[in-house]
Amino acid sequence: MRDSLRRPLSYGPIGIVNDESPAGDLDESIVTIGRGRSDFDRASVALKTWKPFDIGWLETFPRHAPVAVGTVIVLLIQHLGFWSLNGCRVVYTVGGDGRFGFAY
Repeated sequence: MRDSLRRPLSYGPIGIVNDESPAGDLDESIVTIGRGRSDFDRASVALKTWKPFDIGWLETFPRHAPVAVGTVIVLLIQHLGFWSLNGCRVVYTVGGDGRFGFAY
């Protein structure tokens, strides 16, 4: 996994969450998942512990990887009768001002 830190990313544009007017065709969905600080804190913890990937046919390795720039994880995905491994790297985080997120 150490070698993957030096590899170029396989997609673009990078930084679309931080861009006010990103170019290109984006797939975006915005939903309200709660209200108030308590719900925000619970959602942040879920993201930091990779909970959105805890869906039965998908696993993350290492299981408790930190959400930090440069962290490399592998997604083990079962689909259509076979398994695949997909490497991912956290490229930036978003935080402060009542926001939390990351791009990988």
